[in-house]
Amino acid sequence: MIDRVTPQQIIDFWFSPEVSPHWFDSTPELDQLIQQRYESLLLFAAQGGLEDWVKSGQGALGLCILLDQFPLNM
Repeated sequence: MIDRVTPQQIIDFWFSPEVSPHWFDSTPELDQLIQQRYESLLLFAAQGGLEDWVKSGQGALGLCILLDQFPLNM
């Protein structure tokens, strides 16, 4: 799963009409969804496994969302 997630998928998920309204008012269901989908990727990224993402703007944004925003929901 980890190698199949792209920065664009992270961006699309975070800015989707289903998720963006909950940025400041999350739900337990959304928190659980984010944890189930992205916890292993977050851990991989925290260990430097996604360093190549910083080579592009899209990748850097995906990494920022993954490392900064998703932990707030986990």
